[in-house]
Amino acid sequence: DQTVRKFIAANPDLTFEIVSLYPGCVIGPSLSDRQDSTSGFILHAFKNKTIENPVIKTFFEQDNEFAMVDVKDVAEASYKAVTTPHLHGEKYIISNEAWRVSDMHRMLNGEAPKGSTRVQYSNKKAMNKLGMQFRPARQSLMEYSNLATAK
Repeated sequence: DQTVRKFIAANPDLTFEIVSLYPGCVIGPSLSDRQDSTSGFILHAFKNKTIENPVIKTFFEQDNEFAMVDVKDVAEASYKAVTTPHLHGEKYIISNEAWRVSDMHRMLNGEAPKGSTRVQYSNKKAMNKLGMQFRPARQSLMEYSNLATAK
């Protein structure tokens, strides 16, 4: 972000616009057949409580909270940022709900969460300026889980 800000300041007469998007933990079904994505690995570990990895083990031990966003919402925000004029230099948080790992595990396995969601980072600017309507994390987790089970 600092590099982008310096570039914009040093080049005030650009003939194109630069818009920055900051997504949370991107979740949802893979848009390709690749099975080696980081988000796919994390969701698989959360669903199956695969805790051999020390980082994943820490997530479970501390019941960390993750601000999530559906991969389709990230794609839509990217499209809107490129096609909406007069956004030069703007920054947008592309994130929706935050859930704890224990509740993500439950939802990935078709169970109801025990806790509640919250918005960890405000997405109001993206909603207002880009017209974003974010998908509920629960829906995205279920879609991922259903596709992963079908494969």
